[in-house]
Amino acid sequence: MKRILSFLIVSVIFLMSGCTSEIEYNMPTETPKAYPVVIGETVFKEEPMSVASLSPAITEMIFALGYGDKVVARSKYCDYPEIVTKRTSIGSSVKPSVEMIINIKPDVLITQSPIAKTDRDKIEKGGTKIVILETPHNFEELYNCYRDIAAVLGGNLTAEAKADECMNSLAVRLSNIKGDGTFAYLMTYDYGIATGDTLAGEILSYFGENVASDYEKYNISPEELIEKQPETVVLSEGITIDGFDAEISELNAVRSGRVIYIDSSCFERPTARLIEEFVKSFAQKVNSLPEMKDFSTETPEETPAEELTVEEQLANMLAEAQQMVNEEKDMNRLLDEQLKKLDV
Repeated sequence: MKRILSFLIVSVIFLMSGCTSEIEYNMPTETPKAYPVVIGETVFKEEPMSVASLSPAITEMIFALGYGDKVVARSKYCDYPEIVTKRTSIGSSVKPSVEMIINIKPDVLITQSPIAKTDRDKIEKGGTKIVILETPHNFEELYNCYRDIAAVLGGNLTAEAKADECMNSLAVRLSNIKGDGTFAYLMTYDYGIATGDTLAGEILSYFGENVASDYEKYNISPEELIEKQPETVVLSEGITIDGFDAEISELNAVRSGRVIYIDSSCFERPTARLIEEFVKSFAQKVNSLPEMKDFSTETPEETPAEELTVEEQLANMLAEAQQMVNEEKDMNRLLDEQLKKLDV
């Protein structure tokens, strides 16, 4: 990811400086062409004139890349930019309206969710190509989404430049963050956590070390989390510390008040704009955190004695009285023995 990030930043500096290379290479090269464009198994021999989207993130990317005028249909959840709400709704990624898609007949349908084979066959038979882009799990995959969409809708020649333009602002902002300390981002009460193979885990790692960076698929045990003692605990909105095991509330970070609540929608609907807004907001929350307290010298509190019943209290009193009687007998016996020795 940081390789892509560095490349984007260098690209910005290079373009701003207006530098051009004067070195010429006498090597035969094939003239680059806008098309064909190949995405997975789908081949585009020419520029599509219309596009439909079943993903809110994809729809936003299409507009950000400058191809919003080609959008003829969208999912019912696509609401940004606002103008897209005036385009025809074709259901959702889970339940697309195949009949409407066939009637509208966009040149290409782009989604981030699989489409049932029977529906896919009908749509493609109607003349619409289908592109399925995976939901990004890191910065590089997010960049690739922008680049692939730009390639499909505008050709190979301008795809990377357009993707750079959409991602550069986020890349620069991330590069300026000075990370410190450790963190854990808990997403669910069953210890679903942002691991190293997630977009959330990677973006947050710019602010510090992710204690779950070596784990995968959102999984960590409570014991492992407690052992790692993250210095900051991040929770999705709606999740509270009280909903976890009692041991979590005893984490030093929690006792120090170093808990941050976030709106996680940018990771569910990842676009450069939403993630950059999140980074700005998160940075402010990090800067307002209290200092980490030192609990290493704290004396453990004594466990208060349980209250006894009246019967138990009486039994204890009798036991103490009996012990006193026994001790008095022992003293008398010893005294008698000493007196006998004196008589001798």
